[in-house]
Amino acid sequence: MSILDILQRLPFKRWKTTRDALRPVLASTDWPEYPDHVTVDVDVETLEAAFRDVHWEDTSGFSIEYRGEVLNLRRPAGRRDDGTPLEDHLRFRETDAGLEGNGHREPSRLEAKTQHVEEDGLAWLSSQELAALVEEAGLQPTV
Repeated sequence: MSILDILQRLPFKRWKTTRDALRPVLASTDWPEYPDHVTVDVDVETLEAAFRDVHWEDTSGFSIEYRGEVLNLRRPAGRRDDGTPLEDHLRFRETDAGLEGNGHREPSRLEAKTQHVEEDGLAWLSSQELAALVEEAGLQPTV
């Protein structure tokens, strides 16, 4: 039996349903009221598609959930001077003005797991940095 045969027999749909049900209870926290953010006046589907076009991926199943978030994305972001691989991590929530997003740069969850979990070097992105990422995705932010 090949590894593919084994993987096809695993109940991934059941695991995903369980993970999605437990995440708000066991792995969620309040939205950080960090002062730097951007707002984008588009719907969630448009925002996600624009970011996917510039190589962002959904990480909603693999990170702490900010209560109220509607989009959770990550993308590799180079390396620190010491060689640690980094990623940018963006989250968005709905507000009366549109989708409000904040984000931070941190050690990569895939390549620097311990540093990631320990938040070693986590740095919040400024409004200008966030706006540049939104503009790179072809959208117009409000800062």
